[in-house]
Amino acid sequence: MTITKHHFETSRLLITEWHAIDKNVPPQFNLTDTVQKILTPAVTHSLPADWQNIHTDEHAKNWIKARDSEGVTLLIIEKQTNIPIGLFILTKDEDNSNETALRIGYILEEPAWGKGFASELIEGFIVWCRHNNISLLTAGIDKDNIASKRVLEKNGFTCLLQNNSEDSIFFQHHINP
Repeated sequence: MTITKHHFETSRLLITEWHAIDKNVPPQFNLTDTVQKILTPAVTHSLPADWQNIHTDEHAKNWIKARDSEGVTLLIIEKQTNIPIGLFILTKDEDNSNETALRIGYILEEPAWGKGFASELIEGFIVWCRHNNISLLTAGIDKDNIASKRVLEKNGFTCLLQNNSEDSIFFQHHINP
């Protein structure tokens, strides 16, 4: 499956591929700076080691290159400020033979936490999926991330069987057309 042309909007957010920068992103936008701004220690503390300590342009460029090789990354832009506040990552679900299955992940910068942006993002993405024949979404979160668990459950995801020795739990959402 080729993942292309991802772009959708919600009432407060514009979500667009990070390499498809257009008039919707401020002219001073710099992807390496944005990655460094979003991937703070508080945001990445439960993420893999290669997501930690992104403090230089070189680290950010390498991180961007790695994400590009894995799937599609989208910027989450707050419409009111026209500033990126997070990243939304889509990859083909290799564990599922279904051609229309995606793994998703999202990261919001600390100042965006607790404002309902994550719920709005996931709700908007589910609508986008219905229009683009995506039938199954899978998301993994740190087992201690209560806020993300609530976001996923609120948007119709169900928890898969979890192993108490694992640090992550996984959720799925079957999308009805």
